[in-house]
Amino acid sequence: MNRIISTRAFSTISSRSSALSKHFKNEKSSQLLSRLDGQYSFSKGVFDYPQLVPPQVKTSHISKVIDAAAGTGAWAHDFASLPNVRDRDVQIFACDITTANFRRVDRPAARKINFFQQDVTKPFPNEMLGTFDLANMNYLFYDLTAQGWKTALQNLHDLLKPGGHLILRDFDAILHSHENPPLSIIPQFEEKKPDIMAHMQGTSTLAKMNRIFTGIALHQNFIVDLSYQLPKMLEEASLKVLSSKRVLVPFGACCDLYTSVNGSSLSHSKEFSIENVSQVANMTTLIVTKEDELKLASGVKMTKEEERQNLIKEFGEFAAEKGMVMTASEWVIVRP
Repeated sequence: MNRIISTRAFSTISSRSSALSKHFKNEKSSQLLSRLDGQYSFSKGVFDYPQLVPPQVKTSHISKVIDAAAGTGAWAHDFASLPNVRDRDVQIFACDITTANFRRVDRPAARKINFFQQDVTKPFPNEMLGTFDLANMNYLFYDLTAQGWKTALQNLHDLLKPGGHLILRDFDAILHSHENPPLSIIPQFEEKKPDIMAHMQGTSTLAKMNRIFTGIALHQNFIVDLSYQLPKMLEEASLKVLSSKRVLVPFGACCDLYTSVNGSSLSHSKEFSIENVSQVANMTTLIVTKEDELKLASGVKMTKEEERQNLIKEFGEFAAEKGMVMTASEWVIVRP
């Protein structure tokens, strides 16, 4: 079975987001695991790498790797199963703020994974510093503030050996229509940032979704336009970007219109993405109705359960009939 390193030695837990974390943690365990696994599989299908990692990363040269903020540990399991990893003595670690969501898989390749409890915004154990060839961290856009990102990136820098790589993927917390997608593909310094408030204005269903989805992120002090701010934060953490790109990730009906990075169909993800939109709508609208102190930038507030359920239905139907896209960015980074 997979190994759980003593949490007494490694646990450094702290809350990274108040209202939001509380509501996500209250999600039923089976539903949460299913959602996390589904989101991971969906993302893996979008980037569609034959060897799991970007081609700049040579897995045959890696002897020690960590999956940070690992969720269910699915990426670590996939990495452990790679042909040029499973038969070598590669040390694989996976950590998250809780070990409760880690999948226990009784396969030979998976047995080498060391799971432990760790908040990425807290210092890692001294004995781990400067020892990793590769770190992977994905999708914390709805979890970390600007200071949280700066601290986490510095912690990942400190884990890596000189010449070690970091793979980072995340979303910008803004929904777009297929007719008006974001235009900039390559993240770079000094580029014009999106007009966040413009996406939250009007009476359209998409505007309503952004008033809640983006509005909560703003209220929690998360970075909504993350791909526009990461270049500077990476530089401040003494990390060098080897490659970066933005990818449009489709949801709902848009899964029939977009392909993976390598041109594969994403139509098979359509139903899951619609369900995921409804699940996220359920959780985010609960925050708006239950947190009396929450005042979104756009002034949206729901007071009746019937109104909330109607919104969830409206959002799900919009996803199924029209669809939407989000910007995901991928960064291959090296510690000089």
